[in-house]
Amino acid sequence: MPEIILKGWPAILVAFASAMIITWYYIPKVVSIVKQRHLEDKPGGHKIHHNDVPTLGGIGIFAGFLVGYLLGIDGYLPGCHISLRLL
Repeated sequence: MPEIILKGWPAILVAFASAMIITWYYIPKVVSIVKQRHLEDKPGGHKIHHNDVPTLGGIGIFAGFLVGYLLGIDGYLPGCHISLRLL
């Protein structure tokens, strides 16, 4: 099987693109689950927003960050690389 090795800028771009895609995919899913279960932050008291604000969006952001980090760190560790095996 051929192996693709990415280092430097290509590894960074793959990590960034994968993090962006995962975050873009999961944020709407998390927001819909929050709305279904009524976990929004309600306005009132000392709060400045006037509508319900969905919470837990950080889960989708963290998932994207984690995948991007795990893909991108290999480009800067000596002896490590991103390796994609093609079937």
